[in-house]
Amino acid sequence: MRNLTGPAPSSFFSDFGCRWTSFSVGNGVVRSEIITSHTDKWMQDTSKKSPMQLINEVPPIKVEGRIVACEGDNKLALGHPIEFIYLDLDKPAVCKYCG
Repeated sequence: MRNLTGPAPSSFFSDFGCRWTSFSVGNGVVRSEIITSHTDKWMQDTSKKSPMQLINEVPPIKVEGRIVACEGDNKLALGHPIEFIYLDLDKPAVCKYCG
């Protein structure tokens, strides 16, 4: 990795008294942008909750019957394809789209 220093690329910086700019380059990727896995992408900002934490906050919905349909949301165009869920007493069932 090397540090490059040179004149600012536009007059925008010189208008504010900045005559030089520096940045680090390593294989064309800024070091702070390197993501090693899909999970790292979601966990970059630790102030936000992970998708699994958000899903676990929603309480289960009691239903009568063995088959239910999940559409995601009641608002038009905000849901997902209809998911028919077969309920068994052995284990809890969840929608594959919204948990």
